[in-house]
Amino acid sequence: MKITFGLYAFVFFLGLARPAHGGSLDSGILKMFPRNIAEFGYANLEQANQFPWFAQLKLQSLPPRFEELEVFLGSLGMGPTSQIKEVAWALCSRDSQSENGGKSPRSETSENGIVGLVFGQFDTNAAEATLKSLNAQTVEIGDSTLFRCINCDDLFIVFLDSNTIAFGQGKSLELMMRARSGETDNLQQNSEMIPLINQMNDGSMFWGVLAPAGARQALHKLAPDAAQFPQADEFFTNVNGLAIRIRGLEEVWDSDEIEADVQFLSRSPGDSSNLSLLLNAALLLRKYRASQTGDDAAKILDTVRIAPLGNTLDISFSITNDQLMSLVEHNIFVSQSQ
Repeated sequence: MKITFGLYAFVFFLGLARPAHGGSLDSGILKMFPRNIAEFGYANLEQANQFPWFAQLKLQSLPPRFEELEVFLGSLGMGPTSQIKEVAWALCSRDSQSENGGKSPRSETSENGIVGLVFGQFDTNAAEATLKSLNAQTVEIGDSTLFRCINCDDLFIVFLDSNTIAFGQGKSLELMMRARSGETDNLQQNSEMIPLINQMNDGSMFWGVLAPAGARQALHKLAPDAAQFPQADEFFTNVNGLAIRIRGLEEVWDSDEIEADVQFLSRSPGDSSNLSLLLNAALLLRKYRASQTGDDAAKILDTVRIAPLGNTLDISFSITNDQLMSLVEHNIFVSQSQ
């Protein structure tokens, strides 16, 4: 399974500045998402847009279709810096797609469809009037009207209320509408993903969760050297999920450093401990190479801490704003699938 969002790019030295308030999603919002997803993410754009480097970072780390959506919403008078405040998104798994029977807005949707919610303050009546005047394609799902985004290929939107817009590829957005109405299972019923989401959903500016397949792919990307060690495949296979949280703490901000946490969930404390040994060995190797080549990442690697905590392997590190800017300029966060 390919990861088509930039979530696993956060594994690479991502940090952001101090948030003004929390970025928590309540249970009612989570219930709008389909049960079977491959990854889930959240970003507080109102806070992040104040930083000059965020516009470039956003292209590398948020869903690759989100830029198209922002342009489209902007054409309706819903600007990304004035009205769009937050975004939550998910990648529906193949299992979710198979749940979605019947006629859908687009039958050629990719197997891992994008679906999400944009939060802010919107004049939905004016936006709907504009779309109707442009003869935008519409699809009725229950009591909801889905509008096809102009110049966004297969993306649709639906205005849920004056503060919430749902978006996604046809099949995935239809599935979201069915989950929202209770016709099919929702994310709160996903016993594998929801504990990780609840753990991260604590007020950070950016946070995200990957299901087992995506977590293992991110682990390979994070520590390619680790795969060379004996039993690496076994340890990697026992990874059951990944949670990422970007915090901007005031004491960190005052020292011009930002901290991030990456947590891999293993099947047992023993698996977590073994994975810790493996990644610490790979980290030592990476530090040595960086010291020999003068790699800019050497200073960041010195801050990395890897420690097992029960079934969880916690990886934390620090990064300065200047280091972050350098990484953004070198496109370090670009997903291989984009």
